[in-house]
Amino acid sequence: SYHKQVEVVRFDASSLAGETLAGADIRAETGCTVIAVERDGDVITDLSPGFEVRPDDDLIVAGPDENSTGFAARYESASPSHSGSSTVVDPISENVALAS
Repeated sequence: SYHKQVEVVRFDASSLAGETLAGADIRAETGCTVIAVERDGDVITDLSPGFEVRPDDDLIVAGPDENSTGFAARYESASPSHSGSSTVVDPISENVALAS
C-alpha cells in the first residue's frame, strides 16, 4: 500500500462557462474529479454529465496535489477562486491491490 494526499479545492470555473462536465472531460484532462459546484451560494452535488457550467460557478474538485495544480494551470484564469477559499483535506491512505 502507499499513502497519497488528496486535495479538495475550489476553483473559479469561468473559463469553462457554457461547457458541460462531459464536454470538458475534466477527469481525463487533469486527473481531478468535480465533486460539487457552488452556484449563487448553493452547493450542488448531484452533477450529471450534462451539467452546464455557468460563468459565476466555482468548481469543487478532488485529486492528488499534482493533479489539482495541473487543473489550476489549465482552467483557472488568474488567481484562486473569486470566493478566495480553498480546502486541503488530511491525507487519505489508499490501499491498492495489484492484480497478479
